[in-house]
Amino acid sequence: MEIVKLQIGDIVESTQGRDLGCRYLVVGIDKKGYCSLINGKLRTIDKPKLKNPIHLTYIGSYPEIIKRLDLPITNHELNKLIENFDANKE
Repeated sequence: MEIVKLQIGDIVESTQGRDLGCRYLVVGIDKKGYCSLINGKLRTIDKPKLKNPIHLTYIGSYPEIIKRLDLPITNHELNKLIENFDANKE
């Protein structure tokens, strides 16, 4: 398994826990390396999830979405962008 250093704006998929298989957007990384994740459903913009990066798989990068987070964006729109992200279209 290749270890990728995650950055803000990356799309990741959970590989462990109750949220196995869920896609998230990385919106922050703390000093210990834990990632703040949102998906627009249960984990909204104002209530991110902290997760250890060893339990995440890198799907692709989506830095444009971070710029949109400064604009009024609904959690529903965010969820659609994450779920419909296709790494092949980069």
